[in-house]
Amino acid sequence: MVWVHELGERMVAEGGEDALWLDTAIEQSEKDGAIVSSFSVATTATASGSGS
Repeated sequence: MVWVHELGERMVAEGGEDALWLDTAIEQSEKDGAIVSSFSVATTATASGSGS
């Protein structure tokens, strides 16, 4: 069983001896046992090839 709770501004998921600390400036919430966030990821084009 995993316990999800807030500790300060962090979300913590603990299961037995294991834990995951999610430390981010993005707002998070707990919904039905899942940690939920909404964000966008910007990408940039890169050149491909072997360079030969």
